Amino acid sequence: MLSTPTFETTLPAPVDSSPPGDTVVFDYFDSYCETEITVDQTPIDCNAVSGPETVISKEMIGLIETGDFYSKLIALRFPQDSAGSTGSVRSPELEISPGQTLSGNAGCLENALTCSVLFRIYFIGTDNEIAELWAVGEFYDGQVTGFEIPLAPLAGKTGSIVLEVSSLGATIDDNAAWINPRITQGAREQSTVTPLPTVTSTETPTRMPTSVPTSTTPPTVTPDEIEPSHTPFEEFLEFIIEFIKGLFQSR
Repeated sequence: MLSTPTFETTLPAPVDSSPPGDTVVFDYFDSYCETEITVDQTPIDCNAVSGPETVISKEMIGLIETGDFYSKLIALRFPQDSAGSTGSVRSPELEISPGQTLSGNAGCLENALTCSVLFRIYFIGTDNEIAELWAVGEFYDGQVTGFEIPLAPLAGKTGSIVLEVSSLGATIDDNAAWINPRITQGAREQSTVTPLPTVTSTETPTRMPTSVPTSTTPPTVTPDEIEPSHTPFEEFLEFIIEFIKGLFQSR
C-alpha cells in the first residue's frame, strides 16, 4: 500500500523592524489591552474575536502590500459601508522623557487593492492639549511607510499618544495596519570626537652645523657711505648688508 505524502507549509520569516540597542518603554502590540481602542468613538473590546469589534485587531504575523510578512501588526479592516470611519489606539498616560522615540511602519494589507487611508499620530496631554506628531496618506503602492519620531519636544509632559487611521472616501478595501509601533528609550549612537594619536619619533634628530663668526664687531659706517636721500628703513637694510659682509670678510 502506497503511503500518502505529506507536505509542510513554511511561512517566510517576518520582517523585524525593531532597532537594536533600544529599551522598549511601551509596546502597542504587547500591551494592546492596556490601550483605549475605539472605532468612530465607540469603545472596542481588545479580546473580541468576532463581530464588528474586530474592525481593529492585533495579529502576530500579517501579509502586507509589499508581499512580505511582518510581525506585531495592529490591523484595521473597515466595513465596506462605513465611509469616513476612524479607528484609533490610545496609549495609557505616559511621562515622556528625553531620548524617547516613537517608531514603526504603516501600510495597507495584502490584496487591499483600493486601499486609501490616512495614518495620523498625535499626543494628548493631561490638560487635553493636542500636539500633532506625524501623518501620512497611504495607498496600495507596494510600499510601507516607516516613521521614527523623536519625542524630545514633549519631554517632561504626561499624556497619551494616539495611533489613528481614517478611511479616505469610500471604504472599499480600506484594510491597513500599524506595524510594530512602540516607544523606545534610545541608546542612539552619538557622535564622539576621537583624539588623534600622538606621533612620536624614535629617530635622533641630526644637528645642523652652526657657523660661529670669529668676530662680531660690526663694521664702521662713515657718513660718506650714507646717502641723504635714503629712508630710515633703507639705511637699516644697508647696515645689515654691510654687517653681514663684514662677518665673511673677517673669517
